[in-house]
Amino acid sequence: MNRLVESAQAPTIWITNHPDCLGPAVLRRMLVAVKFGKPGREVRRRLAQRIAARRKLKLSPAMIDELADLNVSPAIIDGAARVAKLIGGRQDLTQVAARSVMQVLDGASPPPALKGAIPFDPVLSSADQDLVQLANRVSACGELAVSFCLHGLPGTGKSGFARYVAERMGLDVVEKRASDLLSMWVGGTEKQIAEAFQEAADRRAMLIIDEADSLLRDRAGARAAWEVSQVNEMLAWMERHRFPFACTTNLMDSLDPATLRRFLFKVRFLPMSPVQAVTAFRRAFGVEPPAEVGLLSPLTPGDFAVVARKARLLGVRAPNMIADMLAAEVTAKPGSTQRKIGF
Repeated sequence: MNRLVESAQAPTIWITNHPDCLGPAVLRRMLVAVKFGKPGREVRRRLAQRIAARRKLKLSPAMIDELADLNVSPAIIDGAARVAKLIGGRQDLTQVAARSVMQVLDGASPPPALKGAIPFDPVLSSADQDLVQLANRVSACGELAVSFCLHGLPGTGKSGFARYVAERMGLDVVEKRASDLLSMWVGGTEKQIAEAFQEAADRRAMLIIDEADSLLRDRAGARAAWEVSQVNEMLAWMERHRFPFACTTNLMDSLDPATLRRFLFKVRFLPMSPVQAVTAFRRAFGVEPPAEVGLLSPLTPGDFAVVARKARLLGVRAPNMIADMLAAEVTAKPGSTQRKIGF
């Protein structure tokens, strides 16, 4: 094989899904190596439109968006469109077929996030900085090596803001959870951390790591060497990464102190203000809220998403009953001192 690769007289293209299996002796004899990564969301959207047209399959804009949300290769999208066409052109089967193949290849993965009561709007998320102004300045500066630590209460819009910034910068998003990066094998977590940062760099995308406290816990409390090494790996990549990334956490106090200087922007997300709560109520439910909604605290956009789903399932439309549902969400939070609205 070594002689064949080195002395071939005809131009030859070698294709493999597993370059590691070729070995360094073969790889170093290649003149050019090209890695084909998974396309970004906007590219997947265009591919889905082109594939649907070629297969003469009518897909709605919503279904095109759903296919673009799946982080799969063009061949899987094409195969899914072919299945849908064979079974009477049912567009709803396109995503089902694509997801079935994706689950076999990548293992179990969560379904796309449920649509919230209202689309993310930085005006409705409260923080210790002006979110709109921050996003505007970051997107206008032209600098890619920017980093964010977004911390605060659950449901306050941390991940949504990170995606909003990426959209303003015109970048695709690579989003990872702790379960995507943690490995049962020694050294496996470090390898997957490196691959996540490299994938974002290759795609010139914004990397978002949700619940980053699982990977950046204070090394002073570590009980095993691997706990220290995975934090070291994260810190090394955060230091050298030349593209945007954001880490979100609800447990800011548990992060290793060395992480703080790796973040250019540290943004604390807060409960909604009374004005924000009233505005969110109008947008989510299309009616005027009772006056007591502005008194609920701590209230977050995530609470509106939960209550909107609950109200839809139960057929609740009365503003005062919706307000009671919001109050129940607030009361259920740890440490809440919120009193029940009314008598």
